[in-house]
Amino acid sequence: MATSNNSPTYRVRITLKNTTHWPLTMAGQKTQSGAKWETYLPQVIDERSEGSWSEIMGTITDDAEGFAEYSLCDGDNILDIKISWLSPSADGERKAVFKSAMEGDEQRKYQIKNTSDANPHSNVTFTISKK
Repeated sequence: MATSNNSPTYRVRITLKNTTHWPLTMAGQKTQSGAKWETYLPQVIDERSEGSWSEIMGTITDDAEGFAEYSLCDGDNILDIKISWLSPSADGERKAVFKSAMEGDEQRKYQIKNTSDANPHSNVTFTISKK
């Protein structure tokens, strides 16, 4: 079975891990490659990484962009986390690019970092931790 040049080549799994000492309530929305925004119902991510939330964002073609936005609430703060990515180029010149930004942490008690594996079905983990 031959694949066309337009067939999906890349999949992103986003995992949010909570390593703080308290639970976080998460709600959010996502879109990719020009699709409509989809909304997540609120759910709790348990403290200390015993709970995490993971989503396979589906498959996207080469040179495609995707976005996800999450709101996390800890009782005192509402944090807005924005994640964006660009899939690898078809010619292999560019690897996948992931960016994240966090807003709303007036008390400066959180940090976010991401790790990614280097295969075409990338697993990206964003860890939310106490500073």
